[in-house]
Amino acid sequence: MTIQFNLVPGNLRVPFFSTEFASGNSQTASQVESILLIGQKLPGGSAAVNVPVQITNPAALDALFGQGSMLSSMGKASLQIASGLPTWAIPLSDNSAGVVAAGSITISGPATKAGILAVYIGGVQYQVAVASADTSQVIAAALVAALSADGGCFVTAAVDGTNLSKVNLQAKHKGEVCNSLDVRVNYYSDDVLPAGVTAAVAPLSGGGGNPSLTAAISGMGETQYDLISMPYTDAQSLTAIENELEDRWGPVRQNDGKLITAARGSFGTLATLGNSRNSKQDSIVDDQSSPSPLWVICASVAAAIALSAENDPAMPLQTLALPTVLAPVLLDRRTVEERNLLLYDGISSFKTAAGDQVVIERIITTYKTNALGAPDTSYLSLEKLLTLSLLRYEYNALFATKYARFKLGNDGTKYGPGQSIMTPKLGKSEIIKLYEQWALRGLVQDTDIFAANLIVERNATDPDRLDSLVPAHVMDQLRVMGTQIGFLV
Repeated sequence: MTIQFNLVPGNLRVPFFSTEFASGNSQTASQVESILLIGQKLPGGSAAVNVPVQITNPAALDALFGQGSMLSSMGKASLQIASGLPTWAIPLSDNSAGVVAAGSITISGPATKAGILAVYIGGVQYQVAVASADTSQVIAAALVAALSADGGCFVTAAVDGTNLSKVNLQAKHKGEVCNSLDVRVNYYSDDVLPAGVTAAVAPLSGGGGNPSLTAAISGMGETQYDLISMPYTDAQSLTAIENELEDRWGPVRQNDGKLITAARGSFGTLATLGNSRNSKQDSIVDDQSSPSPLWVICASVAAAIALSAENDPAMPLQTLALPTVLAPVLLDRRTVEERNLLLYDGISSFKTAAGDQVVIERIITTYKTNALGAPDTSYLSLEKLLTLSLLRYEYNALFATKYARFKLGNDGTKYGPGQSIMTPKLGKSEIIKLYEQWALRGLVQDTDIFAANLIVERNATDPDRLDSLVPAHVMDQLRVMGTQIGFLV
């Protein structure tokens, strides 16, 4: 018998006791889910543009990305949900050619009774005390003071130069995505305007020119980020990230990552957006006019998914809570029929549960048809892709760890005991054992069928290559139950 050592030298003549550790028989480690947030920073932030920075402390985000910045709020939302997972951020500068979105709130008065004016910017409440007989100009000035006092506000505010009852608002970032920033008066049921006062909101609009993702994608390098979040849904941004993630998904790089983004608009707008994409790499969430910013929504969804996938990627994502997202008001919530139709268009959904808690309903990719244009649901559910990613990781890790320096030989030859030789029969045995472990963890099913159809063979033209056909049946998710109750009268 000849035992093959990795490190113990074979030419020792001096008295010496040498022991090495071999990890080949240990269980391979499972993949740790990581999160990447891509969004804009403000000039005052210290973080370098287009360079990944790991974030761990919410209190440090304003210094890194700027107080009131998109990326700072994304980081805070993500860390609130999944602080235990590795989380990274890539800061973007505003597009130098971009345009700032602008809106306004016009106050009328005077107040005939004291009360509180409640204004919400991106879901953040600002309260203004109103005294009886306060004029519209006084109230407008007080609102500007309240908004300006919060460095974390998503907008800058100023009294209009010609209409002193009007508060002009500008997003702190340039870009199209800021057109979606929610501005409203009153949200909660007990928000009531002071008697005699009205407030007319002109939503933010006119923003244009989202940042280019080219340098940020280059900055990702070969680091694997499992869940990637960004708020951009323009065609250029989506195409850039889809192409990168599709290349990472392939058999050469094997560096998987899935994009979570969010969009706002009418039913028709969302349907058009969903049908304009066909990628297994991205998921677009309908925000249903939630007061929360798109960037907070997509970061929250990505964090919730990563936290769930860390425990079990095959576990259905439905009912995962999104505590950082405010519920849409009743009139803005999509009906079941609308949400179902949008799911066929490639748009993912959340819903509002009891107590106005926002929860994930279903996350799908935008992939709908194969290369020939035929309907294809193979990559519809994100859970399937997350599970496949884990299976590939553990499959590769098993052979890379246990058989990294093995020779390759044919079945049927009598090799000396202790020889490090891989054969098709041994490879098949290891794959079956691994599949059985996956089945015990609820990641796959049909072990007997798998074993019967598994093929492991030496390559016909390359003597140093072992090929395998692994017919894995990935676990499904319980989503729909059909029941008929028969009754007697």
